[in-house]
Amino acid sequence: MSLTNELLLAVAVMFALFNFWRFFQVRSRRRRGGAQTIAAVRSKAKDARATSDPGRKAELFVEAGDLARAGGTDQNLAVAYYLRALRSDPASRPALAALSATLGSPGSFRRLERVYWRLLSRVPPGEATLDVWRALADLYGRGYRHRSRARAIRLMLEVIEKRA
Repeated sequence: MSLTNELLLAVAVMFALFNFWRFFQVRSRRRRGGAQTIAAVRSKAKDARATSDPGRKAELFVEAGDLARAGGTDQNLAVAYYLRALRSDPASRPALAALSATLGSPGSFRRLERVYWRLLSRVPPGEATLDVWRALADLYGRGYRHRSRARAIRLMLEVIEKRA
């Protein structure tokens, strides 16, 4: 066996060991508080579906999302509950803030951008609309390629705030 083959074999074995370590680390983290967390999340979501008040429904969905995110169960589950909160009450500031915090990583830029643009089409005109525009400007301000978009949105917001 040549030196290159041995090196490739060693790298492959190290990669496999690393993946096993990550797999068991994630499983043990989910097992620690997973059952109680999932039960609490489901309970909040059930309460949210039972209520008819959009504001209260959004509040309960945000709480369910916060529990899912804090419990370390699944980020996607938390995002799903934040989106449900925004569907029930598009003007929910806590849901918007929680969604922005959860999807604030650079890898989630496009997903968060799509959510903001959908919200702008659903949110009734008012202060909530301005909050979404501000969040979108902050999102664009983080990326080097989108600074001109952020500047344009901030100029628009300044004009609107001067008129108010």
